[in-house]
Amino acid sequence: MADNFYAARALEKSIYAMAWNGSYFIETNLKSLGLRIQLGHCVGEKCLSPQPAFADGFVVIDVNGIHDVALDFCNCEIAQHHFVQLLRYRWLPATVSNPKTACTFRALKHFQLLSFESKVSGFEYHKHWHFSPKDRYRSLMVMIRIYRHIKMLKRSGKGHDPGGAAATKPGECAVLCPACPQPQMNLPMGWDSDKSKR
Repeated sequence: MADNFYAARALEKSIYAMAWNGSYFIETNLKSLGLRIQLGHCVGEKCLSPQPAFADGFVVIDVNGIHDVALDFCNCEIAQHHFVQLLRYRWLPATVSNPKTACTFRALKHFQLLSFESKVSGFEYHKHWHFSPKDRYRSLMVMIRIYRHIKMLKRSGKGHDPGGAAATKPGECAVLCPACPQPQMNLPMGWDSDKSKR
């Protein structure tokens, strides 16, 4: 079993590998070569109770494509929920219960930059992996919405609110327009009682 560090490096660099079939090299993935990614432990630590992902099939969306990976969650006594283990690995799951698909934060940030700068849609971003047999468009769009919502809460200062995200009132995440008149900010005192300037 490979260490988490090497599994992460393999995913960052290229998840595709070449295997010799007796006559020539064929393209394969690291899952078919036996690589397993273990979550919930530090690099080099072995899990005493690994739990394979649902049906031993897990899909990761990264900048370089959509990949099948062999993934083991930690099932020790002190193990966190599966979605927490994925988030600590910097993978955003599509669901919090029994996740089967995740997207790397690197891919989500890459999509966000592309959508801001060149107006790339989620459909175009998903379809640029024309070689991928996995259709994960719906899952990708869910993860993009979750990522943008989390970023909005973070930028508005709600990330460490004791009440959590649920305590955020409508309009609290909006950015105030500096050019619009705001009482007690950019309007003179007594502006509402001064009838000469109306």
